[in-house]
Parts: sequence; C-alpha cells; structure tokens
Amino acid sequence: MMTSWNGKIAIVGLFFLLTSPLALSQSTINVRVVSVAVTSNVDCDGFLTGDSDFVWEFIATDNTLGNSNNNPVLFGVLGDFNYAYNNGNNGPYTMTAPGGGFSPTNGLYFSHDYVCPTDVPTVIDIDWRGYENDDIFNYSLVFGSDGETANQLVSMAVPAGAGTTTQTFSASSTDGACPQTYEVTFEVERVPLVLNYLEDDICNATAVVLNTTYTLGWCPSATLESNEPAAADVAANGSVWFQFVAPAGGEVEITTDLSGTEFGTYIEIYHAADGTSCNTGVHPLTGTTIKDKFDYLSHQEFSDGIDLLGVDPEAQISLDACDPIPLISYQKLLAGETYYVQLTSDDPGSKHG
Repeated sequence: MMTSWNGKIAIVGLFFLLTSPLALSQSTINVRVVSVAVTSNVDCDGFLTGDSDFVWEFIATDNTLGNSNNNPVLFGVLGDFNYAYNNGNNGPYTMTAPGGGFSPTNGLYFSHDYVCPTDVPTVIDIDWRGYENDDIFNYSLVFGSDGETANQLVSMAVPAGAGTTTQTFSASSTDGACPQTYEVTFEVERVPLVLNYLEDDICNATAVVLNTTYTLGWCPSATLESNEPAAADVAANGSVWFQFVAPAGGEVEITTDLSGTEFGTYIEIYHAADGTSCNTGVHPLTGTTIKDKFDYLSHQEFSDGIDLLGVDPEAQISLDACDPIPLISYQKLLAGETYYVQLTSDDPGSKHG
C-alpha cells in the first residue's frame, strides 16, 4: 500500500519579523483592467487598408518586492506586458472586461500573495500606452504601429484594508496623422490572506497529516537554535521545521514542487532517536543537560531541488518502509515513529521574495 504526503509550501516572503495579528496584514493584491476606450472616430489606416486596430498595453509593478504581471507576453511596445485590442473599429467605443479583446480575457493581469506584512505594497505603479496597430498580430510585434501615446507612468494606492480602488487614465496620441485619445480604467483590489506559519523552533514543529496538501506561510524570522544541525543551505539561511509520524507501511513523499511554491527549497530529514518527540536528556539529580535535543536526532536524508533551468528548484523526496539498497534507496521508515523535516531556501536572495 502506498501512503503519501504532499506538503505545499506556498511562500512569497522569507525571514521577516512579524507583529500580531498576522491575519490582518497578510494580503492578496489583484490588479485588473476594467475597461478601455477610444473617444474619437479616427481611421489611422486609410481608406484602402481597412479600419483602425487600437491596442492598449499595460504593466503593473508593486513598490515593495517588484512583483509584476503574472503571464505577460513578450516584445510589443512595452515588453513583458498584457493588453487589450479591438481590430477593425475606428471608434468611438468602450470595451469592458471580461471579453475576448483582453489578455487575459478576465482582465486580471496581476495577482500576488504577500505573506509578510512588510511586503504588502502601498502603491501599484502602472506603465501603459495606447496605439494603432499595423501588425498582423493583435499587438505590435513585427510591423510597428502609429497613433502612439507617450509612455504613461501612473500610480494607484493599495487600499489600507480589504477593498478596491478604481481609476481611469487618459492620454492622446503624439502622432498628428492618427489623433486618437485613449482611456483605460484599472482596479486595485486587496483581499485578506489567512494562513498558518511553519515553526522556527524544532520543539514546536508543525505536525502534518499524511495524504494532505498544506498551504503554509514562511515569514517569521527563521533562525538557527543553539546546536541545531546546519548543513548546506541551512547554515546560510536558517530553517523552519515540521514533523510527521511514519505510517504502518508504504511510502511517504515530501515535496514542495507545487504551484504555490515560489522559490527554490532545500530539506533535511531527521529521525527522532527515541521514536517520539523533541526531548533533552537531563541528569536526574543535578538537572544538568546530558544530551541536547538535537543530539537525539539521527540524520535520515536530504533533498536539494534540481531544475534544469536553475530557476526556483523545489525539493522533494520519497521515503519508504523497505530495507535500503545502497546508492539507490534511503534508510527505511520505522512505523509509528516521528520524523522531523528541516526546511530552508536555496538562495539567500529569497529572503526578499
């Protein structure tokens, strides 16, 4: 029988001190294009080449971590942008999302979770431009454009609490041969994000249940306790802990290679030598420590994420109750006993997002 545990560690920011209550500060920030419009009837292509194909490109960037559009397209006028378009229509008109003329069709082009209070942005900076497209594609890729506005750099405040702000911006073409005025309306939304955090102290390690996917935050200061094992990335970045009890038989898979994990991870597996929990050996008469709690741990195995592109490699490992085969499988799991998982990031730079 195969028994597995998939741990989803959905983490945006690392290693920041927090103040209570956490749930009031954690947020998801969404930015969407609500509508676009042109205010005049202008044929920028001329009588023989069809009607105008107007396009709006836009990029949103937060003022804390530098997060930007989730699924942008390349090239165009701005590069790494999302867009709206309406082909063969000289205007005037207004288009409202959701709709087929928007990329993405629902208008939501920026959506990021901010686990750490200090990471939640106060401002979203938006770079946008309007133009008439002369390309065979739905935005300027090869053959250029006319009727362009100058680059528009605007800012929108993020609501202080749950809610939305909406603002309309307008800009006119700098091309006298295609004198169009473009409008675009954006919405910035703040949604409360409530989740639990992994523990920094091994004796408070989060107990996880098999066959469960967890979404957990990693934001409190991840430190190294006195005598804590600190192999490889742990030494540089500190660690957090969780624990599980080995099942009667089968396999336990531990993975952070899931869609919510936004950075490279590294894990170490330890078996509690007494088979149960976090203990310190104390002399019965003097009360002095004979064995530190970490001395009761025996190292089981480690996993360092590997990614062929070297981008956010996420660790995963499978353990089972079979006798190990040298160079092929790891130490066997002991049914009913406790195992501790030490988790950290691959890169010190991940401390900032």
